[in-house]
Amino acid sequence: MLPKIKAAFSQSKTRYGSKRVHQDLKADGEAVSERRVARIMRENSISPRLRKRRKPRTTDSNHSLKPSPNLLEQQFGCSVPSRVWLADITYVDTDEGWLYVAAIKDMATREIVAGQWTIICDPNCAVMP
Repeated sequence: MLPKIKAAFSQSKTRYGSKRVHQDLKADGEAVSERRVARIMRENSISPRLRKRRKPRTTDSNHSLKPSPNLLEQQFGCSVPSRVWLADITYVDTDEGWLYVAAIKDMATREIVAGQWTIICDPNCAVMP
């Protein structure tokens, strides 16, 4: 059984665990339990390589640009619409990669005035109200 497990494991480019190796063996007509496959893999130190944790790249601090001035000075209260806007960007991890979401919020009405999402974090990708 070990040679068949090793063959199925190497066909998966060392990514499959016992559950998927068992499914491959079962599809090939082998009558073996998943627990047995797991035990044989454990006893022979056959384990899938771990996936690298994906991290988004959102900030490039290697520049000589000055930060924008803080005009509000933490005074976020506003009663006149379209006078004070708040902008932010965030990212969401999806099965297909990172989704970057940018939005502009009117502080008087507390409504999203504009928003955009993209799969590439591009500084030239502007959000226009």
